[in-house]
Amino acid sequence: MKRIFSISLLLCFLMSSVAFSYKGYEWAETGIEYCTQNKIMEGDETGNLNLGSNIKRSEMAKMISVACVKEKIEQKREMRFSDIKEQAWFYPYVLKVQDYVTDKGNIFRPDEAATREEFISTVIYASQVLTNVDENVLEGKFNDTDKISENNLEKN
Repeated sequence: MKRIFSISLLLCFLMSSVAFSYKGYEWAETGIEYCTQNKIMEGDETGNLNLGSNIKRSEMAKMISVACVKEKIEQKREMRFSDIKEQAWFYPYVLKVQDYVTDKGNIFRPDEAATREEFISTVIYASQVLTNVDENVLEGKFNDTDKISENNLEKN
């Protein structure tokens, strides 16, 4: 089941960098419907999923939190990131995934676009598909494998 969540999330993330409409992208319709039905993706104030836009890091936290992190989070748990305030809509989601985000610092940058490597490494750790990522696990699978930062190869 975790793999289904992970695959659905990855499909949604990869699709977000492409202008989207169901016409010509029917292959993604099932994944999008699954994500919307399970509240992984909910859209903006008007319900628009904005699939042609980049995913913000705050949105990434929400998607991964809902899809992968099932345990309850203790309310008294301390937030690791100093730029995330309790009043923010994404606070509970970032709190839930903070242990899986590979950034070493204490700044989350919720309004910045999530990179492909940040998103995928966070999904991998949050879904517990892998516990230790071998440095060469992606070698030869992507044209830009050599650009993967060391931060995203090591869990905090």
